[in-house]
Amino acid sequence: MLLKLNNIYKTFGGVKSLLGTKESAIEAVNDVSLTINHKENLGLVGESGCGKTTLARIILKLYGINSGQIIFDGTDITRMSNRKFRPLRKSVQMVFQDPYSSLDPRFTVREILKEAISLDEVKYKSEAEQEQKMISLLKEVQLSGDILSRYPHEFSGGERQRIAIARALILSPKLLILDEAVSSLDVLIQDQILQLLTAIQKRHDITYLFISHNLKVVKRLCHRIAVMYKGKVLELGSCDDIFDNPLHPYTQELLTAAVEYRSTERSTDLKIPDKGRLIEKTKGHFIIEG
Repeated sequence: MLLKLNNIYKTFGGVKSLLGTKESAIEAVNDVSLTINHKENLGLVGESGCGKTTLARIILKLYGINSGQIIFDGTDITRMSNRKFRPLRKSVQMVFQDPYSSLDPRFTVREILKEAISLDEVKYKSEAEQEQKMISLLKEVQLSGDILSRYPHEFSGGERQRIAIARALILSPKLLILDEAVSSLDVLIQDQILQLLTAIQKRHDITYLFISHNLKVVKRLCHRIAVMYKGKVLELGSCDDIFDNPLHPYTQELLTAAVEYRSTERSTDLKIPDKGRLIEKTKGHFIIEG
């Protein structure tokens, strides 16, 4: 097992304002428990604002948590300081949604990749070793090694995302979090990036957490799917189980929108209990309901 999340709870707000009134806390992640095995791809799906990106930032330790436990590669990192977490940080990397804002426009490709290499200066000591590694990774993401002196604005969206993937891979991570990494790209480029990610996984010992609102894209890459709604994981199962036999009404709603390209009317908020029980479980496929 590479990653284990136990009962993760994260709120924002809930502090007194300047006028003395207390703002209500927003439950961004509510009692989420998940596991990801080595070289397994887990898709995390749900509508905007459901807590997907917040959960990713918690795994990266960019956000603290109110309660719960995070175990990465056998090490409890829940309360680990940034100084102690630094050696592990290279093992968890992230590719963000927007390739136009995730790369510093003031940096050349060489400077962008060198910044990542700086986290592991012991491994790549000389300039020649660093240059060789950068060129090798650019070729791996199907870009020419002679682009190192160019700036991000000189590339298309798909090319920028390939550079972002190369930057994430430069430290040989064990877990790569892809946060809506293809959602801003057109369909043909999406397909190319998904093929690239599949090829990269075959060559490297790497695991993907693929965050998206697009179930059809997730099905291409992932082994299991976790469905989030209002900070909670409502349903978890294999891709086949989720697509062939969705148990929760919200999952059915997402599938209707993804497969039939139409929305369904939601008359009331879906019932999300604070505490629940497993009501159906078949080969790891379950939903929680009160």
